[in-house]
Amino acid sequence: MKNLILKAKILLIALIFIFSGNANAQFGEDDVLLSLGISAGDPGYHKYTLGGNYTSAFIPPVIFQGELGIYKYVSIGAQLGYQYKAYKDYSYYHKYSNYSIGAVGAYHYSNLIQDLSEPSRKYLKQLDLYASFILRFNIEIHKSNHYYDPSTKLFIDYSDNSVKLIIGPLLGFRYYFKEQIALWSELGYGNLGVFTFGFTYKLGK
Repeated sequence: MKNLILKAKILLIALIFIFSGNANAQFGEDDVLLSLGISAGDPGYHKYTLGGNYTSAFIPPVIFQGELGIYKYVSIGAQLGYQYKAYKDYSYYHKYSNYSIGAVGAYHYSNLIQDLSEPSRKYLKQLDLYASFILRFNIEIHKSNHYYDPSTKLFIDYSDNSVKLIIGPLLGFRYYFKEQIALWSELGYGNLGVFTFGFTYKLGK
């Protein structure tokens, strides 16, 4: 019991340390933002139901994004993503691997709000609010043994690859609980999932 209390105290002290401090989220020119997160809410890629009883394996969409501030309100960057799904029913299987690569541009409107309204700085100093636009290629690799060959009247192994161009807007925010570390979240259909969340590390002045 004493060990449990001690561990709880250590965890509490660590949380206080992490979330303490007077962070400033003012986005600036030449800042470099490195974000890592996962997405939820599959917007419709490679969905498949075999019917009956089946087992599945799943790796949620993992996203890495890098951005560079090119102006007080604007950043541009690149995004990489990966997702995996597999379904198996008796002797049949379907495996889907998604690879995503694209470019992003963001407008950090919280900076504009702070510039136009001095009182707002008190409430927005730890927040980076932005709207972004993404253009990316989604490469899907599908492998299965559930393809029926009419010539042999048998199910055989096959693979099917496709490339989709995805274009979409996103709304995002970052909450800086430390000077260079922020909670990161985005909402929209441009990413591999509708809702993305993770962390951002900021390199800058």
